[in-house]
Amino acid sequence: MDQKWRYDLASLLRAHKPHHVTVTCKGSDNGFIAYQNAITARFSQQPVIWKRQGKPFPYPLTFPLKFCAFDENLCFGPHMTQSDLPNIAYLHSVDEYRTSVRHNVSEWFAKVSTKSDVQWLIIIDSTRAKEKKNRTSLMEKLRHDFSKHTSRLIEVSESVEHGSFMGLVQAVQTALLAHLEILTDTWEASLISAREKYTEANWSFSSFCSSTMELARLYWSLGAFEHALQMYDDLDVHLFDIVNRMADVEAGREPRWIVALRTASVSFRSLYSSFEQPKIDCKKDHSLVAIRHFLVAQQILLSLSQYNERHRSQGAPPSLRVDFAALVLRYTNRALSIALEQSRTALMNVSTARLACWCLVVSNEALHIAGLLAEPSTVEGAAAALCGIQTHRFFSMLDLAELPESGPSETRSSLCEWLSASDDSSGSGEYFREVLQSPNNFAAQFFKAHDISSSTLMQCGRIRQAAHMGWKMAEWMRRNNRDAGALPLELRFVASLLESGTKSQAVVNVMKRIVPYLKDDIDFER
Repeated sequence: MDQKWRYDLASLLRAHKPHHVTVTCKGSDNGFIAYQNAITARFSQQPVIWKRQGKPFPYPLTFPLKFCAFDENLCFGPHMTQSDLPNIAYLHSVDEYRTSVRHNVSEWFAKVSTKSDVQWLIIIDSTRAKEKKNRTSLMEKLRHDFSKHTSRLIEVSESVEHGSFMGLVQAVQTALLAHLEILTDTWEASLISAREKYTEANWSFSSFCSSTMELARLYWSLGAFEHALQMYDDLDVHLFDIVNRMADVEAGREPRWIVALRTASVSFRSLYSSFEQPKIDCKKDHSLVAIRHFLVAQQILLSLSQYNERHRSQGAPPSLRVDFAALVLRYTNRALSIALEQSRTALMNVSTARLACWCLVVSNEALHIAGLLAEPSTVEGAAAALCGIQTHRFFSMLDLAELPESGPSETRSSLCEWLSASDDSSGSGEYFREVLQSPNNFAAQFFKAHDISSSTLMQCGRIRQAAHMGWKMAEWMRRNNRDAGALPLELRFVASLLESGTKSQAVVNVMKRIVPYLKDDIDFER
C-alpha cells in the first residue's frame, strides 16, 4: 500500500532517546552547578578511551551525563536486577564540606561505603575557604575524616577555568570508566549465563531479548555504534537459531517460552512507533513478530545514527548514503523473511492477514527510509534485498485480496477492527483500514504493488520470478471478473516457462487454460 510518510531523516535521528549516565550529588546544589554544566559538556563532546580489562576498547566513548539528587536506591549493588542496570548511578559527589553539613556527609558516606562497587568522590570547592583564610584547616579536617580515602578528595577552586578543574575531570573520568567496567562485566556475565538456558522450562525469551537490546542501547548511547550494532546482529542470529531448534521439539516437551510464542497475539505497529519506544515491553510485546519488529527497528535506527556520525566526519566516502540505504534494505528483508518463515514452520498462532499487514507496513516504511538516503532501485549491492522486499509486498497484498467477507476465520471486517484497536502513532492502522474498506481503492493499490514489484524484479534480471508474480495476479483477476488485463500476464508466464525449457504436463495445462481467452482484438503489446 502506497502510504505517504510524514517524517524525514532529521526527525528519525531525533527519535532515539539515549541512556543518560546518572551522577548523583549531595551537598550545595548552587555551589556545584557551574561544575556540573562544565563536566556534562566535556564528557558529551570529548571522546574517552576506555581500557577494558587492560586492553583499549575499540571505540572511543562519550558520556551523556545527568546530575540528580543522591538516592541510595540508585547505588549499584546486589539488589539490582537487569532492568535496573541502565539506570544506576555511576558517580557520587559532595561539593562542599562544613561542620553544619557534616552529619549529612557522614550519613551519605555510610551508605555508599557499604556498597563495594560504588565509585564515589568528594569534591571540595575551596574558593570561599580561601577568602576566609580557613582552607588549610578545612582540608586537614577532611583528610582526617577520610584518612583511608584521601585519593577520592578532589579540590577545585575559583571556576572551571582554574587548573584544578582538570584534576576533577580526570577523577570523574576514572570513576566513570571503573564503574562502567563493573557494570558491563556484571551485565554480560548475566547474559552469557542466560544465553544457553533457552532449553529450560522457565527461561524467558522476551526478557533475554530485552536485556540484550538494553545493553546494546547503552553502548549506543555511549557512542560505540559499531559495537552496539554487532550486539543486535548477534542477537538476530541467535534468535533465529534457537527458534528453529525448539520448533522441532516434540509437542508437550517444548519449553514454556516457545509455547508462549505460539499463542501470543500480534499488534499492529509501524517502525516509527518503535523508534520512539525506549525499550521493548516484555508483558505486551512477547510474540515472535513483535520482538523481530522491535529488533529490526533498532537495527535501522542505529544504522542511521552511524550514518549521521560518519557523514559529519572528515573524509566521508561519496558512497556513504548508498551504503547505508543498502544496509536498511538488507535488515528489512531479513526480518521479513525470518518472521514469515518461522511463523509458518514454528506454528505461530497469527493469522495470515495480520502478518500481511505487518509485512506491508514494515516494507513500505523501510523503502521510504532507504529512499531518504538513496533511490532504492539504484542501490548497488542490495538488489536481492530489494527484490525480496517487493516480493513480500506483493504476496502480502495477495493474502489481503483473498480475505473472505464472512466465515469462521479472519474476515475483512475483523481485520479492520484489529487495525482500529491499534495505538500506532504513525497513522498506518487508519490508512490500512480505509484502503481495506474500499474495494476499488484496494484493487488500485494491489495493481500498483504488482506493477512496482514486477518492474523491480525485471530490472534486476529476475524474469521468471516476475512472470510467476504476474500469473498469480492474473489468477486473482480471473476470479474477480477483472479479465481485461489478465491475458498478457498469462502469456508472459507461459513464455517464461517455454524459454526456460520446462517440459511437463503442467505447462500444457496452463496453455489449455489460456487458449479459450485468445481473440483477434487482443493488445499483444502488453
